[in-house]
Amino acid sequence: MKVHKYSEYPDTALIAQLSTGDKKAFAELFERYNAILYGHAYNKLRDREEARDIVQEVFVKLWEKRETLD
Repeated sequence: MKVHKYSEYPDTALIAQLSTGDKKAFAELFERYNAILYGHAYNKLRDREEARDIVQEVFVKLWEKRETLD
């Protein structure tokens, strides 16, 4: 059985996996981009709670639209 090392996948491969409903690919994308997105949101808003909410919404939308990703 082949073990997937998602941390070694490029983003494009993770998106391809995500589009098939792969929750581990989604988790890897979350790990890669959560802090970065939060940092950008916080720098714009200067509100921790609002920044967390926005980043969460981004990931919710990503999951909801996973089947239509290119």
